[in-house]
Amino acid sequence: MNVRSTLSIGLSLGAMALSVATAGVQSHNRAEADRLARQYTTIKLIEAVNDERAAQIVALDHEPAAPASKGKQEKAVPAAPLRKGLQAEVRAEDKRVSERVQRAKGVL
Repeated sequence: MNVRSTLSIGLSLGAMALSVATAGVQSHNRAEADRLARQYTTIKLIEAVNDERAAQIVALDHEPAAPASKGKQEKAVPAAPLRKGLQAEVRAEDKRVSERVQRAKGVL
């Protein structure tokens, strides 16, 4: 048997082994893809339920408070000053963060 035929037979056997290995990996990948698709569907359903529950909780948190007693009603505190105060705090925090970022850029 000459060298050329030996190399050709070796190459053919290698190609066949590679094709068998590829088929085995593909079947495993398909099974794994099916499992991940089922898991993804389950996760999406759980997220939908959690989002709905979170929306209910937020709706309860933002409902107007019921009066404590019928005889004595308290004045409602206007929301605008609270919002302005909160906005000022957020702006101050943003300013601190931007200063830290600028310092970090100077160091790098």
